[in-house]
Amino acid sequence: MELEIGVGLIPLADPNRGGDLLSRITGVRRNVAGEVGIVLPKVRIRDNLRLDENHYRLKIANNPVAEGEVHPGMMLAMSSGMSQDPLPGLATKDPVFGQPAYWIDPGTREHAELLGYTPVEPAAVLATHLQEVSRRHADELLTRDAAQHLIDELKKTSPAVVNELIPDSMKLSEVQQVLQMLLREEVPIRNLAVILETLGDYATKIKDPVWLTEYVRARLSRTICSRWSDAENRLYVVTLDPTVEDRIAAGIDKERGLLVRMSPKAIEATCHRIAQEVTKLTQAGRRAIVLVSPQIRAGVKQLTSAALPRLVVLSYNEITRDTTIESVGVVTDG
Repeated sequence: MELEIGVGLIPLADPNRGGDLLSRITGVRRNVAGEVGIVLPKVRIRDNLRLDENHYRLKIANNPVAEGEVHPGMMLAMSSGMSQDPLPGLATKDPVFGQPAYWIDPGTREHAELLGYTPVEPAAVLATHLQEVSRRHADELLTRDAAQHLIDELKKTSPAVVNELIPDSMKLSEVQQVLQMLLREEVPIRNLAVILETLGDYATKIKDPVWLTEYVRARLSRTICSRWSDAENRLYVVTLDPTVEDRIAAGIDKERGLLVRMSPKAIEATCHRIAQEVTKLTQAGRRAIVLVSPQIRAGVKQLTSAALPRLVVLSYNEITRDTTIESVGVVTDG
C-alpha cells in the first residue's frame, strides 16, 4: 500500500513537527489485523508535488483506489445525522463515508459538539480513510505470501488442521481464493482454523471455490451475524418473494462454476427492485442487507455486484438460532 500526500500534509507525517500520522497508521494495521484477520503490508508514505497541497491518494499495487483532502490546523466536524445547523467553516463531505461535514477552526470545537457534530483531527480523518480502504480491499491485500504467512502461524498451534488440507486436498492458491472470496464480502477470516477445518471436510468432494466458500460461510454463521446484527442481536434485512427466488434459481448454472443466466434487462429490473427495498434500511442508518435461500446466495451476490456493490447478501444457513430477524421489506416481481 502507498499513501501519496501533497506538500501541505507533510507535517502530519513528520514526528519532529508534532505529526502523529505514522503512529496512527500503526494503529490501523493493528485494528485491521484484529477485525479482519489479515496483516496489512507496510504503508509507504511519499510526497507528490503533482497533488494539490492538501490532497492525498491511497494506492494498492500502484493503482489509485481512494483519495481525499484534509486541512492541517483545522478539524473536520462530521454530522451525526441529527445535526442540521450549519457551522462557520468550509462545507465539505467526509472523505470516508461521504456524509456532510465542515472544516472548522479548532477554537469552535465546543460549539460544533453542542450542535451535534463530531470534530476530528486531520490525521485521524486520513487514518480512518486508510482503515476503511483496507477493509474494502482486503481481498486484494491478501497476496499469496500473506496467505502463506497466516497458514504458517496457524500451523504452530493447529498443525493437524493444516496438514490434513494442504497440499493433499487443496493447494495454497485454492485456499487463498476462498479466503479472498470471504474478504471480498467483508467476512473476517480471523477464525482461520474453522475455515480450514471446513475446507478439509468438503474439499475432497467439491472443487469449485465458490461452493466451498458457501460451506465455509455457513460454518462462520456466528461471525457473520455478529458482524451485521445490533446490540440486541437483531438483524434488519430485506427478503425476496418466493417467485423472485425461483426465477433467480432457474437462471443459475452450477455445472460450470457459478453462471447466472439472466438477460441484462431482467438483472437490471431485479437490482432496481432490491435497491428500492433496501432504501428502507439505509434511510434508517442501517446497512443494506438482503436475506435469501442458501441455493441462490452466491448467484444473488454475483448479479447485484455491479449495480449494488455494497449490498450484503446473506443466506438463511448463515443465521444463528439466537439471532432475531427483522424483515423491513420484500422484493417482489411487481
